[in-house]
Amino acid sequence: MILNEVHRLFTSVVHISRVAMKDMQLGDNFVPKGLTIEIPLLHIHHDPRLWGEDALQFNPNRFANGVSKACQHPQAFIPFSFGPRRCIGQHFGMMQSKIVVASVLLRFQLSVSPNYKHCPTTLLGFIPSPKTGVQLIVENLKPNVF
Repeated sequence: MILNEVHRLFTSVVHISRVAMKDMQLGDNFVPKGLTIEIPLLHIHHDPRLWGEDALQFNPNRFANGVSKACQHPQAFIPFSFGPRRCIGQHFGMMQSKIVVASVLLRFQLSVSPNYKHCPTTLLGFIPSPKTGVQLIVENLKPNVF
């Protein structure tokens, strides 16, 4: 639940692009073949109409009943894209994240520095990143005994 909420608030990319392979109708909109469609993941993941009034707040409990019931639309959570073009490393990346987080939390207590200023930006126009880094206070839970 925590990793899903982190991916929702701080998605890996802010948007994904797709090219229409044929003319199609999407609701009231006509999409001609060859048109590039931008899917704004960051906006979808922060939309209060989908996620509730606390959309900008860190709330892992929204995933307590599974990903498909976390918000108003069952497919509004798409940090790794969706369909046949979904990231092939999704499961590996999530497993690797769980192992790293568990390994760190076994040895250290982390807290955000009072000097930290939240200032998100994007690298290369689509990769979210903290502009000034993230200052953490790291405390060793298991000091070396030598």
